[in-house]
Amino acid sequence: DGGFKDSNLHILLVPGNPGLPGFYRPFITQLAELSGAKVTCVGLLGHSSSQREARTPWGRRFSLPEQVDHIADVIRCEPSDQSLV
Repeated sequence: DGGFKDSNLHILLVPGNPGLPGFYRPFITQLAELSGAKVTCVGLLGHSSSQREARTPWGRRFSLPEQVDHIADVIRCEPSDQSLV
């Protein structure tokens, strides 16, 4: 195997376009297996099917500050016992 593994590591992936976490599932799975880290992928606002199901107006555009605040909220909610990268 020869890979670096650290169970105290938490990798936070913020995708570009597409901003759908499901698109990155194979990559996330392999990254977690090879690194031993917890891997979280946070979708961009307005890019998830759950937001569409909640009747968020399709086509609503979120500003860059709104996207940054969304990611910052996720980071603030993460446990502090792991190194977040």
